[in-house]
Amino acid sequence: MIFKNRSIFYSLVAAVGTLLFPLTAHTATIAGWSNANLNVNAAVLADGPNTGTLSRGSITYANTANAYNSSNWALATEESAPSFNGKYLSIEVSTVGFTGIKISYTDQRSSTGPPNSKIYYSTTGSGGTFTLAPSGNFTVATTGTNRTVDLSSIPALDNNANVVFRIHSWGASASGGTFRVSSLAVTDAAGVTPPVSNTGPISSVKAAADGSQWILTSGTVTSVGGNTNRRGFTIQDATGGILIDNNASLTYTVPAVGDFVNITTGTKTTFSGAIELQPTSNAAVVIVNSGNPLPTPQTFLTVDSFLASSTATVQSNYIRINNVFLGGSVPTGGGTTTWLDATTTGGVNYLLTSNGVTSVSLRLTADLGGTEATWQAKARPAVANSTDRFDLFAVSTVFAGALQISLNSPVGTTAKTDSTGPIRAATIPASAKDWERYD
Repeated sequence: MIFKNRSIFYSLVAAVGTLLFPLTAHTATIAGWSNANLNVNAAVLADGPNTGTLSRGSITYANTANAYNSSNWALATEESAPSFNGKYLSIEVSTVGFTGIKISYTDQRSSTGPPNSKIYYSTTGSGGTFTLAPSGNFTVATTGTNRTVDLSSIPALDNNANVVFRIHSWGASASGGTFRVSSLAVTDAAGVTPPVSNTGPISSVKAAADGSQWILTSGTVTSVGGNTNRRGFTIQDATGGILIDNNASLTYTVPAVGDFVNITTGTKTTFSGAIELQPTSNAAVVIVNSGNPLPTPQTFLTVDSFLASSTATVQSNYIRINNVFLGGSVPTGGGTTTWLDATTTGGVNYLLTSNGVTSVSLRLTADLGGTEATWQAKARPAVANSTDRFDLFAVSTVFAGALQISLNSPVGTTAKTDSTGPIRAATIPASAKDWERYD
């Protein structure tokens, strides 16, 4: 698996769907909202071509055709950034692949609505610092006024997955006074735009060029690397699995096994033979629901047949290898009768074999996702005992171009085998002769 010079190894799996955007240079809309879709009491996703969300703070929906209209704005006093006391509209957008950012919209107020409006921006998401945009202070009329805010002088907004705009209005003479926006679009002045969107499964992501940008990748998590270090996990669909790997700067909450997750923006990369999709922001990791079943494992009858499979195809897949045992000797950090000793929290390699000759590394990762105590207490099969066999359910991983297998979660109980855990009773009795094991 992947150490990334930190001795960190992740493995995992889930189900997925995806959009790839090849990049070509020319000016274009990054995210736009059709007026016909704006009259809703909810957040509104951009029509495209890129991702974007328009939403309200604590202001109130007002029913108006072809506009995003709201009441309950600030009365006499202008509110302070970044919270604006909830009196704002929010526009979240990824500008990855674009430069020279502009935002345009039409605003209008009712007779008792707020006559004052300012637009602010953040380059670090909704929890970041909000700065008044250049020439972003407006007087709002009771008839529609077109606004274009040129932000091309602010390079921090270029190629950024965490751009957020907030429009704050105040001075309403009544709480029922309204302020609306329509014809909303975020554009680039001189960047690149994805002219074609190609849908495809995980296999398409894995086959794509490194550095390619993908959006809306979804899947069910089968194993996790925990909330420390790189926060890795993998997802899998009918075409295979892929590692979701943090670039070490993000702090998103790692989903649990069985969670269905959307990766809303990500970059395809490869490290030491391992194919990865790196989320571009904390907000790009979205847990949709929980408690989903794991995919059917790809089954191998022997370690030899597993090692003979295509590394590119099988890596990050949820797998099953039948009738295996632990070869070699107890590794440093392994317990006398348990998988880990009382002081070791991970980063331990066993050897997994079918015949005592060919073996593959069976690794308890350095980041066990909070399951360290279970592995320290969980009884393990004997080492170098060809009759103490089990069926293994785990995730195939890669390091330095070679296949490995990861054990981290779920671990089941502290018993040696579990009916649903990664270590299960062998399907062929331990008393069977060797030739019977491979029929």
